Amino acid sequence: MQPTPLVLPDSIRLLRPDEVPLHDDRDKILERVAAGHRERFVAGYVLTDTAKPGYTAYAEVNVHAPAVWHLFRSLVTRLLPEHAALLIGVKDEPLHYRPYRSKVSLLAALEPYGHELARDSFVQFGLIWQRSGKTEEVFVEPAKYFKVWTNRPTVLVQDLAESGLPRADRLAFLDEYPHVSEPVSHPPEMYRYEELIERVLRADGELPEAAHPTAGD
Repeated sequence: MQPTPLVLPDSIRLLRPDEVPLHDDRDKILERVAAGHRERFVAGYVLTDTAKPGYTAYAEVNVHAPAVWHLFRSLVTRLLPEHAALLIGVKDEPLHYRPYRSKVSLLAALEPYGHELARDSFVQFGLIWQRSGKTEEVFVEPAKYFKVWTNRPTVLVQDLAESGLPRADRLAFLDEYPHVSEPVSHPPEMYRYEELIERVLRADGELPEAAHPTAGD
């Protein structure tokens, strides 16, 4: 299966040469800008087996912008146990680490904001389960590609294949190159990323905490 050119959200793009400021590193930045515009960004994933504590495989995934939320929901449903914790924050700032909740309830609470989370490049978010030295995590970077840590690589590969994403030896990711994140307004109230994060945190806070999220989930 041939990878297809990546469809990006409207909130992020590569920097243009005319936007590079005048300073000592300008030539180096211009080289990276040019490299980014030559790069072939495509949908797909890179999977790495690892002997690191906590997980046996790590994946980075490019997916078309309209499919970000669907893939997130699918990966969380299939990879994470019964309970999970929300991670969310502003780009380049510390994350909010929330308590463990029912995974099903948490996904339902996030659903009304799925399109907004997938679109807004000022927001990073994910769900994590981490117990007894093991980690399952699905995380969406501000540049809207995925990072996945798992002990279930076969399930991960199956889900990605069903989503039409081919495996690659190497992929380019947008945040490897100079880029611009542009604030977007989310209808109907036309709120921005700060309010989006607050709304998601409130939705999470309305759910009961999991009493005993254990390794037996």
